[in-house]
Amino acid sequence: MARKTGANVRHSSENPRWGSPEVIVEIGRKVLGRYTVDPFTELRFNQIVKAERILTGSPGLDGFHEPWILGAPRADHVLARFPSVVPAPNIQMNTALVNPPGDDSGENVKRAWELLDTYHHLGWLGGGALWVGFNLNQLQTVQGVSARTPLSADFLGCRCIPGRRHAFTPAEITDERAQPSHPCWFVLLPSRDDDVAKRQIAEFTRLSRALGDVF
Repeated sequence: MARKTGANVRHSSENPRWGSPEVIVEIGRKVLGRYTVDPFTELRFNQIVKAERILTGSPGLDGFHEPWILGAPRADHVLARFPSVVPAPNIQMNTALVNPPGDDSGENVKRAWELLDTYHHLGWLGGGALWVGFNLNQLQTVQGVSARTPLSADFLGCRCIPGRRHAFTPAEITDERAQPSHPCWFVLLPSRDDDVAKRQIAEFTRLSRALGDVF
């Protein structure tokens, strides 16, 4: 979940540390069943997400360096394509929630998207994943980042733009000020198992339509 400041892809100027809206987290949980990993988060946010593995950015637990799934290639090796990106020995039905850390350039968002896309494509996150984008500028940022991006027509019914702003979770319990004023968006990367994916897309579409347009 996002924790760094940024110009066009950050949460707010007063506090950039915001967890995903609880209503969206719950949609993802109902669709995916559980969250195996949340690679960009804090302990407070995981009280809502309840991921089995979290990477908080503390020493040794950095989502841009450590493997998201135990046994998978390290994230920094995935980004560098070195020594090689190893596919899972079989499709691992792990799942993820990803709310990426913003920065001034938007590079963190791009890197987080490519990591998610690659781990998913290679089967390490074969159960599917939910990406929570904290503003629509970010939607522009991730377009075309990788050839496997789920923004293509092949993923119709997997993306939602809510019709109104939904409150993010503040980093501090007493910190409710400066809620992001912009609309968010979220997208499902469905399971690598075709039958499971069909059920997930149908459920995602049904649940997300209560929030806004699904496309």
